[in-house]
Amino acid sequence: GNDNIGINDSTPTSTLTVNGSISLAVRKIDAANDPGTTFSIPTTDCVILINTRPTAQGGIDSAITLTLPDASDNPGMVLTIKDAAGYCDVNAITINAASGDNIDGNPSTTSLNLPTPASFKKLISDGTNSWYEIGS
Repeated sequence: GNDNIGINDSTPTSTLTVNGSISLAVRKIDAANDPGTTFSIPTTDCVILINTRPTAQGGIDSAITLTLPDASDNPGMVLTIKDAAGYCDVNAITINAASGDNIDGNPSTTSLNLPTPASFKKLISDGTNSWYEIGS
């Protein structure tokens, strides 16, 4: 009656109240599912863990460029992209905005790299044409 939804909470005080754990869609990119040097992030992913170490160490043994989903089709979408093997200083992990999109509202910024081993980027879509970094 108050337009709020409660999961394991019969009297939610927020639009959505979850009294328990949540689970996010996680994609591992490693030797077991090597996509090559490019990968387009599907809208079903929330967390992407990337191992660019040599294949003998479970990695894809190459640099990789990820392309974000279209910002205008995914308002409020949050993505976390992590160097899960601490090797992006050897094999770079580059994140590209989709065609026509940008990073942090700057039309001239259309890509970024994970800066140091084991680093991550957390991005959110503005629903128009930008992905904004909200943590790193």
